[in-house]
Amino acid sequence: MAAVAEEQVSVARTALEGGQRPVVVTTARTARITSADSTPIISQRGDTFIVPVQNIGPGAALNVSGVGFWRLYGENGEYDVTTSICMSPHPVQLAPGATAELEFEPLVPEPIRAPNFQLRLWYGSASGENYWTAEHLASYVQGYQSQTGRWPMPTDVDEDGAIPDGYTEYLAKARRDALAKRFGGTTTDES
Repeated sequence: MAAVAEEQVSVARTALEGGQRPVVVTTARTARITSADSTPIISQRGDTFIVPVQNIGPGAALNVSGVGFWRLYGENGEYDVTTSICMSPHPVQLAPGATAELEFEPLVPEPIRAPNFQLRLWYGSASGENYWTAEHLASYVQGYQSQTGRWPMPTDVDEDGAIPDGYTEYLAKARRDALAKRFGGTTTDES
């Protein structure tokens, strides 16, 4: 009886979370790009890239932030090179159906845009669960690919478009510095 009761609680919890689950996707469109040499339609203000996002889920999306990668792919996808990595230092909050512009600041002084933009978003729900979205916007395909799920992000998704080893420390420091600048205080290597 205890096992059955535990299973019923688990089912009820899953159903409740499903009714509150946020699902954040980009609203950037690549379908109108005609040239294979052009880049995805992501607007830019100065050095900051602007990615429009929308919460299409039934629950609020809290602290939406992420990382974006401009990538070059060789013939037949044989190799890929990350040209620039961007991070979003200012999280946004999205009610169900709400849209916002997520700002991505490049981690290099002169970012190089490429035909592929891979995006990794993470966000929370009001019930405390965490979720992710992985998208691949490309100038040579109609629309874009999108995957979502509950945290943690699966290894195969995490590695496909993950930060190259040389950038991980730099990204962590840049994020700490951005948060310290926004909320005050100093950064340390331990945080």
